[in-house]
Amino acid sequence: MRKYAKFYLTPKGERAARGGHPWVFGEEVTHVEGSYANGDLVDVVTPKGKYLGTGFVNDTSKIRVRIISTNTNDKFDEAFWERRLRYALDYRRTVMGEQDFQCCRLIFGEADMFPGLTVDRFNDLLVTQTLSLGIELRKQLLFELLLKILREMGQEIRGIFERNDVKIRLLEGMEEGKHWFATPLLPQPGMPATEIIENGIRYTVDVENGQKTGFFLDQKYNRQAIAKIAQGKHVLDCFTHTGSFALNAAQGGAASVTAVDISAEAVQMADHNAAINGYGDVMHGLQANVFDLLSELVNKHSREYDFIIDGTDNFPAKFLINDACVLEKKPFSHAGIIRFKGQLMTYVPGQGPCYRCVFKNPPPKDAVPTCKQAGVIGAMGGVIGSLQAMEAIKYLIGVGDLLTGSLLTFDALTMEFHKIKLPKDTHKCPVCGDNPTILEPIDYEQEVCEETAGRFATRGEQ
Repeated sequence: MRKYAKFYLTPKGERAARGGHPWVFGEEVTHVEGSYANGDLVDVVTPKGKYLGTGFVNDTSKIRVRIISTNTNDKFDEAFWERRLRYALDYRRTVMGEQDFQCCRLIFGEADMFPGLTVDRFNDLLVTQTLSLGIELRKQLLFELLLKILREMGQEIRGIFERNDVKIRLLEGMEEGKHWFATPLLPQPGMPATEIIENGIRYTVDVENGQKTGFFLDQKYNRQAIAKIAQGKHVLDCFTHTGSFALNAAQGGAASVTAVDISAEAVQMADHNAAINGYGDVMHGLQANVFDLLSELVNKHSREYDFIIDGTDNFPAKFLINDACVLEKKPFSHAGIIRFKGQLMTYVPGQGPCYRCVFKNPPPKDAVPTCKQAGVIGAMGGVIGSLQAMEAIKYLIGVGDLLTGSLLTFDALTMEFHKIKLPKDTHKCPVCGDNPTILEPIDYEQEVCEETAGRFATRGEQ
C-alpha cells in the first residue's frame, strides 16, 4: 500500500501525463485522497485510479504537481537521488568529454527529472538555481551528494553558489536570494569568480553578478557553429553578456564584431574577455538598448549584415528580428528548441513566408513553458544550431535548397525529421504582405525565457 496522497486527474491531464509532460496544473486535478503538505511527494492517477507517476506537490504554484518518476516501484530515499545524480553526471561526462566536463550544465531541470533544478559547473565552482519547493526542501541532501559524486570522479569543487534571485521563486512560495551554499563538506569558497575555457576561448565568469547562473553554457555548440561561418564577415551580437558569441565570431576570422548589451558591466566584461584572448582590435563593446538599436539600424537602412541567425527563445525578440529583417530585406534563419524537440525555417525576401506569416503574434505570457521550466537537452542546441549554420553557408555560397517555404522539425526521442510545407500565400501578412500594416519593428516588452537571453546576431547570432 503506497503512503502518498492520490491526485486524480482529468482526461486532459491524463493524456498530458501519459505523453511525458512533467507538470500537472491545478485545473487538471479533480479530487485528492489522503493528506499532504506542500513539497511532499504525491501520486497522480487516472480518473479510474490507475497510477501515472509521482511528483512534488505545491498548492501555491500553478504547477500543482511536478512529476519525478513514472515507476511505481521507485523508493525515494537517498539511494534513489544518488542514482539519478550519477546518471546525469555520467551522461554529461560521456557526451561532453573530459575537457568540456570542466565547464558545462550538469543538471537540466525537468529534462533530468529534477524539476526546477539547474546546476552549472564553471571550473571549480557550481552554480545552482532552485525553482521548485520539492527540490528546495531536499537541496541539502542533493548538493552534498553532488559533491560526493564529483569527488569520486576526481573533480574538485571549491564552492556552490545559489543564484535564487529570480521572481519565479515567489510563485512557489519561496524567497529570492543569492549566496554561498553552506555545507561542512566545503571550506570558505572565497571570491565568486573563476576562469573557464570554452571552444578554446578564455572567459572570466562572475557567478554572483553575471546573468542567470553567470554564463549561458547551453549555447556552446551554437557558438562553435558561429565561428565556422564568420570568416570575413561583419557581426552584430546583441544581448552579448560576456561576449561569448562575439568572441567565437572573432575567433572564426570575422572582419569586425560589435558586442551590444544594455549593461555597462556586461560590456566591460565582454571587452575584458576580448582583450585576454587577443581580439581587442576586432571586437568592440557597445552599451545600448538592443531594441532601440535594432530600430535605429532599420531607420538608417543599415546594410552591414548579410545573413541573420535567430536562435533566441525570447518570443518578442523573434518577432522583432523577423520584422526588422523583412523591412530591411535581409535573409535570416529561425530556430527554436525545447526539451528533445527543435524546429527551423529560413526566410529569403520574395521566396516564401516570413516568421510572422506562420506564427502571427507572440503567445500570451506564461502560455508556453520556458526553458528553465521545461528543460533543454544541451545536444539539441548543437543539432539545430549546426543546421542553421548550414543554411547560412548554403545561402552565402549560393548552393543547395534552403528551408524557404518549409518548417523542418526534429524529434530527438524518435530521431525523426519532418519537413512541413508552409502556406505559400503571404499576401495578407501584416509585415511582408501586399499591404503591410507593420512599418517598423515592434517591441512587445514581454517577460520570457528564464533560461537564456535572446540574441540577435548576424553570422554571429546566437
